[in-house]
This record gives sequence, C-alpha cells and structure tokens, in this order.
Amino acid sequence: MKNFVLTLFFVFATIGYAKAQSDTIVFKLKNGNFEKYSVSQMKLIRFENVMAVDQPKSLLSNVSFLNNFPNPITNQTNIEFELCRTGKVEILIFDGLGNIIKSILCENCQLGKNSIQWDGLDDSQKEISSGTYYCRLRFENELLVQKMVVIKK
Repeated sequence: MKNFVLTLFFVFATIGYAKAQSDTIVFKLKNGNFEKYSVSQMKLIRFENVMAVDQPKSLLSNVSFLNNFPNPITNQTNIEFELCRTGKVEILIFDGLGNIIKSILCENCQLGKNSIQWDGLDDSQKEISSGTYYCRLRFENELLVQKMVVIKK
C-alpha cells in the first residue's frame, strides 16, 4: 500500500481537481499528470499547506446563510439569512411541482442576521400537506434556494 502526502491549495491551485469513479480516485496534478489511487486501499489522506483564498469584496455575495430550522417542518419554521446591507427581501415557497404556495416580503430587512417565521400556511391561509418544498430568497439580483421537508401527522 502506498503512503503519500498530498499538498492541496484551496481552489485547487495545486492539483486542479479530484474525480472519483467507483473505487478509484484520480488526481490531476499541477504539472498536468494524473495519478490514480484505489479508495479501498487508502488508510489516511493528509492535506498539508492548505490555504483559503480571500475573495475581493466585489465578488462576495450580498446575501448568505439561507437555512431553515427546524427542517423537517411539522408546524412552523424559521427562515434564517444574512444581509450585507439593509434592503428588500422576497421569499417564495414552492411546492414540488414549482407552484408558488406562499409569498413573504420583508420591505426593510436589516443588515446582518435576519430570521423570518413561516407558519406552514399557504397564501390562502390553508395548512400545507406533507412533502418537499423549496424556499427561494431574493435580495437585489441574488437568489438562494433551500430545500425544505414538511411532515404532517
């Protein structure tokens, strides 16, 4: 069995990419060569000299951290997100067929962390059924989507 140390720079500056197929992982190295390793024979992969690449402010997202808790949902959920500045946020809840079932609008959401509670009712105030739903958040020209599961007893 081969023991090896793989040096990886974030954003794949060194290896380019790694691709897994069945029981083999293929690494493309910085010099353009490929190396294959059997996954079942690996005991340890150690990454050294890992570094994060900071993005310029202009490339950073204006909205982040779309999450909902609890998920799966039984009655209600809190939709959490973070904004880089105050502004208008539109939240749409879609069913599995792509139909909009709920619209939530925050005209003046604040800079930083925000949480909006959804009561599990559609726009006509009817309780939704069990299934998979999608929460789409729009802030300025950016969209975030979160899958949500509803379980009704």
